[in-house]
Amino acid sequence: MTKQAAHHQRPYRSRQPRRPAVRCAIIALLVAAGCNSADVQTQGSRQTEASYSVRSLTASLPEWVTPQAVAAAAEQTFRDRGYTVSSAVATTDSVRVVAREPNTGPLKKHIVQATWNRAGSSISVTTTPLGDQVRSRAILDGVLSRLGL
Repeated sequence: MTKQAAHHQRPYRSRQPRRPAVRCAIIALLVAAGCNSADVQTQGSRQTEASYSVRSLTASLPEWVTPQAVAAAAEQTFRDRGYTVSSAVATTDSVRVVAREPNTGPLKKHIVQATWNRAGSSISVTTTPLGDQVRSRAILDGVLSRLGL
């Protein structure tokens, strides 16, 4: 074999398996992308449309609903469900209320966030770490009921 022919040959590569962690991460991303389609249902007495996607339930509210009203309704809903409100932070145009269920450990929490702008308010209910559409919808129903929606 000439020097030139030896130079153009591919070096031998061993057939080692690829890293399983990389494969798992790719599969998880593909599954999450496939599960990303939103599940839209109506909530409350005024049939407010709420969309659930990747741990969060979101809905638009009328412009007259302030974040402070959402915060009060969320706190009351959490307490009525037996949850402990661990924090509530509010500004003029946004609010975040965090609550924990009894006997679920330190990681599981429910978060209600609301923001306001000229077009109206929006609300989101998120359950961490894994999401829970049924509980999120129940919490949103409680909040909407207390807001008269």
